[in-house]
Amino acid sequence: MMKDTAFEKDMLQEIKKNLEQGEQLIKIIETFSLKNTPELLALTDRRIMYFDKKMFGRYEFYAIPYMKMSGAKARVGKIWGEFIIEGEDESIIRLEKVKKEGIVSAFEAMKEAINAIAIEPLSIIHKKGLMVEEWRLSKPPEMIIRQKIEDDPFNILKSRYAKGEITEDEYIAMKELLES
Repeated sequence: MMKDTAFEKDMLQEIKKNLEQGEQLIKIIETFSLKNTPELLALTDRRIMYFDKKMFGRYEFYAIPYMKMSGAKARVGKIWGEFIIEGEDESIIRLEKVKKEGIVSAFEAMKEAINAIAIEPLSIIHKKGLMVEEWRLSKPPEMIIRQKIEDDPFNILKSRYAKGEITEDEYIAMKELLES
């Protein structure tokens, strides 16, 4: 987690300004750099936020909702590692020179946050070698569909019938009601 320097408090404020109403900040990890300011990855209960503050008030900010994330990769050596988040739109967030503990705890926090909103659990691959440890997380495709189904009453009705929540007669009656 971040230290209490003025710079880091400023970056934390920038991240908090970008939180949606009711969104909870779960974890922040940062990169290590002697020359530049560190990059931050903030995990919330809804999305991943990347923040890179530059000199003269400039910065880069990206946010990828878990629903729009296609996968994540983490790779760590003995001390440092990298964290890569892939969006469905082929966007990529890459953090390099992250402490091993930060990557492991962030990966676990992200897994828990996504599993809390997913119907099916995530696919995870974990490989541990002598010098390198790797994780790969793949989001189930149902998360993409889940949002679309909730928006359309006909799809909700079909889903309830398929799950056995309503009978065929109830399904037909409700379908006719929606069509009229």
